[in-house]
Amino acid sequence: MVRIGSDFFQSFFRDGTIDGQVVYTISEQSSENFASSSITCSDDGQYTAGGSKLSDVWCNTHTCTPKPTEPSEKKCNTCSMDGIIRDMGVEAILVNYEENQNSDGCKTANVTCSVASGWDCADLSVSALAGAAVYTISQQSAENFASSSLTCNDDVQYTAGGL
Repeated sequence: MVRIGSDFFQSFFRDGTIDGQVVYTISEQSSENFASSSITCSDDGQYTAGGSKLSDVWCNTHTCTPKPTEPSEKKCNTCSMDGIIRDMGVEAILVNYEENQNSDGCKTANVTCSVASGWDCADLSVSALAGAAVYTISQQSAENFASSSLTCNDDVQYTAGGL
């Protein structure tokens, strides 16, 4: 006995023609994603179903639609500032950050750059390296102060203002 699967309905009925040959559906059991049929090897060595000799057997469907995809696991809460925050070795600049979570459950980081006591740095900014390019990502700045808010995305990377 050979079982074949398809997305067809029960019964043995004429389904059409292929290359001039009559095509029958021979599914005996079916459900949304499965159909099967038993075919018998006759005494003359040919498979039969419903009294007809079979020359070809295949799976077929008239309708297929993709199943909706399950939402992927949220990864935007796994970013870490560890390893990406740099003080660049300039003793006059103090770099701090605070990580939080936004209403979407994604991590955010507020990065602040300030100037140590006894120093004056009028053009302070928050900068970021993206690929080989350096970008200024300051969202607030004043004399001796700059800050930027970063948001973690599902690619587990912090971004600032579309960068």
